[in-house]
Amino acid sequence: MDADAAAAHTQAQLLHSQSFCPENVQHNAKQLYYIRSVFTSVAGSAAGVLGLTNLDGFYFYAASLLVANVCILLVNAQARPSRYLVSFNPVPAPVTGEKATSSAPRQSGGGVQALGLAKFLIDGLQEMAFGYVLWWTLWTGLIHVYD
Repeated sequence: MDADAAAAHTQAQLLHSQSFCPENVQHNAKQLYYIRSVFTSVAGSAAGVLGLTNLDGFYFYAASLLVANVCILLVNAQARPSRYLVSFNPVPAPVTGEKATSSAPRQSGGGVQALGLAKFLIDGLQEMAFGYVLWWTLWTGLIHVYD
């Protein structure tokens, strides 16, 4: 019975992964990377112009990336990220051969969506740091160091 349950779970995962067109998922990932890249470049420039140094600049980076990700969710995903992002769609739970009883709690996928939201809000934090530091130091050097 365990092999049947594993096969059913594998089939459910396959159907879940096929519900999104791979070309569209790839396009969305490229667009997210581009938006985050541009936003962190502008944020790095702003941090340099403002003359932020040390941890203040990195706090500004974390806050700006968080704002960028929230804007992506609200504007680009129209506050419905499960329509556009695979990470917000829960994979169906494995089928076990037992019948569900009324006393057993039902899984709604809310934990998966909360985990997907938390991951999305900090997504790009490590990838975009180099571009941010590059623009931050450029504008700090142009405005504050070489006065």
